[in-house]
Order: sequence, then structure tokens, then C-alpha cells
Amino acid sequence: MEGLSSGIYIPTEDAGEGTQVNFSQRMQGAPDLSLLPNHNYGLGRNSQDFGCRSQERGKLFNDPVHGHFRLDPIAVKIIDTPQFQRLSDLKQLGCTYYVFRGASHNRAEHSMGVAHLAYTLANQIYQLQGKDLDITRSDVKCAEVAGLVHDLGHGPYSHVFDRFMTRMNRDWQHERMSVELLEDILGGEQSHTISRDLSDEEIKHIEAMITCEKGGQPAPSGKRWLYEIVANNRNGLDVDKYDYLQRDSMYCNTKISVDIKRIFSFVKVLDDELCYKYSEYHNIYEVYATRARMFRNVYLHRKANAVEHMIVDALVGADPVFRLADATENAQDFAKLDDSILKAIEYYGTNRPGFGSAAIDADDDGETSVRRAQAILKRLRKRDLYKFVEEFLVPQDVLANDRWVTPTPADIIAAKGSHLLRAEDIIISEVKVDLTKGDRNPMDNVSFFDYPESTEKRKVPPHQISTMFPICNRELWCRVFTRDSHPDVVRATQEAAREFVKRRFGGTVQMATPIRRKRPINLPNGISANGVLQREDSNPRKRSLSQALDAAEHYQQLSQ
Repeated sequence: MEGLSSGIYIPTEDAGEGTQVNFSQRMQGAPDLSLLPNHNYGLGRNSQDFGCRSQERGKLFNDPVHGHFRLDPIAVKIIDTPQFQRLSDLKQLGCTYYVFRGASHNRAEHSMGVAHLAYTLANQIYQLQGKDLDITRSDVKCAEVAGLVHDLGHGPYSHVFDRFMTRMNRDWQHERMSVELLEDILGGEQSHTISRDLSDEEIKHIEAMITCEKGGQPAPSGKRWLYEIVANNRNGLDVDKYDYLQRDSMYCNTKISVDIKRIFSFVKVLDDELCYKYSEYHNIYEVYATRARMFRNVYLHRKANAVEHMIVDALVGADPVFRLADATENAQDFAKLDDSILKAIEYYGTNRPGFGSAAIDADDDGETSVRRAQAILKRLRKRDLYKFVEEFLVPQDVLANDRWVTPTPADIIAAKGSHLLRAEDIIISEVKVDLTKGDRNPMDNVSFFDYPESTEKRKVPPHQISTMFPICNRELWCRVFTRDSHPDVVRATQEAAREFVKRRFGGTVQMATPIRRKRPINLPNGISANGVLQREDSNPRKRSLSQALDAAEHYQQLSQ
């Protein structure tokens, strides 16, 4: 290949059609085409414009995860739209930010990172196998744009909004809204500049890449591998996962050991699917294992889970006035929703500038419901969270035989009744952690090849690689929270939950760490627990009498 000498890549005038490398060349001097002046995708709708548009250089971005990369001009035009800029006001991890304060990154930078990885992988396949596969520069462009817009349809606090829609009994998939917002972009003010870069056929391909995992248009024969780049329904290995594992772990200060660049170095298309060199088995399995650890330790953290329930309750309470669920029926209305909705709810009915919520008509029931939502948000601001009570791991034999039925608040109360317990205060939350495919091992759907020159794929059974892989590929935790944070209610709820588990499973289930008891205050010498002065301390280095009495009074207040 021209330009590959001494491990240095020198771009030729045409780094597009017909340029191809092999595995050994790629390892010696991998051409980083993402930093070239333009991606040279070729003609769009209007071929007469190409001479002018070929001079567009896109834009270079400096990303904390992937370093410097360049996105194509069409991607930059989409970024510079209100629909995409809205992602800058959506936190990537939603409620996790309330626990991991470094996790302040947003959906916008994640989407741009996915676009970069999608282009990198698609372009790599194009360079390696372009002559053998039915792949064009247009396919590479579609992969990049699909990676950029795949998360356009996320609502406030990302997946929290999905749970809100479930509570509202609405059929909702953020992938479908991503497609609607993309169509809104293509029909908006910049449509005359964006549409000339995307043909009708390309738009269909992009939309299918976003929704194919959720029952959308199936991938065409010969291009199934292309549809696995952004959202891989077959085995879950996609650039969306590659980006968020690296990005989220970095911002949450959680170490991972996945080598994404190495995976990219050993991938090729065989039999219309992405396959990997068998020597990368452990590295690929680590992708799934890392995802499971991130869910267990970060995404499903107990405190973040409590905040999530609070925000969902607040959104449900505010819906009669703000009509959040109805906003999903129209892309333009939905585009106005972001994480600032909590502020709008919080300041509803006030004259604070910037929150015109008081102008919304509401009946008495709606006003009352919003007040309850505001009370929840006030608790959130004061860190008076819903209290975690208990959790237990559902035994695997129960899950395997489909004998597990999620308990209701009434089931918990019936186990050990108390006048303090109310069903509306108890929250039952199921926490599922798996390797992306439920109880199945996703590695069973990963195909491998033996040598760079291989033309056939094969499956690699886990026992041929290691005897240390787990037998079970999922776990289900059942958590109990209470909306009432009074210590007596929390303790009564915990006792009821423990009694339920004892009756259901006997002594075979390990419960969570017991609730921490209050630590006694070390009173100054001469002061008893009831605040009575026992003797006067003559040591001048000890606290004064007035300080001792204040400490005793403080102790009595805590004990009440």
C-alpha cells in the first residue's frame, strides 16, 4: 500500500475507494484515517456539489477518552442542531451522579465518541476487506452518523425516563424517538445543507442501524455485520458499549482492564458477521465481565437506586401539570425535555425568572400532585433519601426453574405486620446483572477465526479456553426501600423483609449488611447519659462545665 513505509502512513491524494491493507500492514503502521482532512465519503444527493464539498474538512475534537479525532462534515452539521445540543443537558449516568460526583459527563460527548469508534471500525473493515465485501464509503458514513444519533431519543436522566414511562403505562423505546428526532433534523432549518450529504437510501440505513435491535427494519443480506457496529443484538459487542465502559469507568474512577484497541486490531468479517481472532477470547469476555461489574458497583448502586425512585416519583407527580408522557408523542415537544425539568418542577408556582411553569393550567388535583413532587425534590436537595432497607440474592435454582415471583409491598407487610408499615411507603426493586444476554452466555454467539488469512469462522467452547468461567451468567437481587425515613419505620420494614425471606427461603439466603446503629457520643468526664453532673473536673485541660452540659443536651436530643 502506498504510504506505508518504515511504519509511517503518508496519505495519498485518494485515501478512499480502492485503498486496502492486510493484517500485517495494519499492525506495522496502522493508518489513522480519522485524523485525515476529510473522510472522502464520496457523492451525496447532488453529485455536482462534490467538487466544492470535498474541500470540507469536518472538525477535530479533543476527547478525554479517545484523544484527538475528526468527524465528517455531515456529523458536524448534525452536532450543530438544537436536537443534538440538547444531549449536552442530559447526564450520561443520570442518578449515578448523586453518588459518583465525577460522573458529570453528558450524552453529547458519549454520542460523539460512539460516532468516532463506529467510523474507525467500519473504515478499518473497508480498508481490509473492501474488495471482498459489498461495502462502500457510503456504508462507512452511515455507520458514523448512526453512532452519532443513536441516543438522540433519551429523555431526562436517561434510563430513569424509561422507568417513568413504564410507570405511566406507555409503550416507549428511546430508539424510536431517536429516529423521529433525526427526521426532525432532516426536515428542519438546516435540512438544505444536511440532506444534500445523505441520500434517501442512506437515511433508511441509518435509521435501521438504530432500531434493528428493537424490532425495526432488519439488516439486509450481506450487510448484517455493518448493523452490528453500533447496536449488536447478536452478542452485544458494539461500539456503544466500548465507549460507555471506558468513559463511565474513567469519570467514576473505576478501573477496568478491557483493551478495546486490541479488539479492533483482531476483527474481520466472515460469513456476514464480525469475527475475532481466537486468541482474544479472554479480552472479549472481559468486556462482558466489566459491564457486569459496572452495573453491580456503579449503575445499580443502592444510593443511586434510591435517588432514581425519588425522581421517578417526582416525575409521576408532576405529569398531570407538565404532561411529560404526552410530550413523547411529538418529536418537537420531546426535544424541549432535559434534566432541567426537575428545576421547573421545583420552582413551579413561583415567580422565579426562567421557569414559566406557573402559566400552565392545572386543576386542584394537579396542583396537589405537583406539591407532592416538590416535597420529594426538597428531600432530595437535603439528601433525605428514600431509605435502603434490605436486599437478598435470589437463589439460582429458583430462577432456573421459573419459581421466582416478585413480592409486593403487601407480601412484605404480611410477613410481620406492624402499625408503622404502609404499602405505599414500601418499594420493591429488582436489580438484574447479567452479561447482556440474560441467563445465556453471550460468548456462545461470538465467532472466531484462527489466523489472519482464515476464510472460515468457528465457535470456541469456553472449556477449551479455561475452566474458570462461571456456570451461571446472571444474578437477580431483590431490594427493599422505604419512602418513610423515620428510623422506627425503617427498622420495622427491615424486620418484615427479613421475616419474608426467612419464610420464603429458610436460612439459605444471605441478607445485606445490617443497618448501622447510631454511634454513642463520648460524653465528657463527669456527665452521665441523662445529663446529670456527677463531679466537677478540676483538670483545666478538660472541657468546661457549660460545654459538658451542652454535649449532654445534644445527646438527649439525638436519643429522642
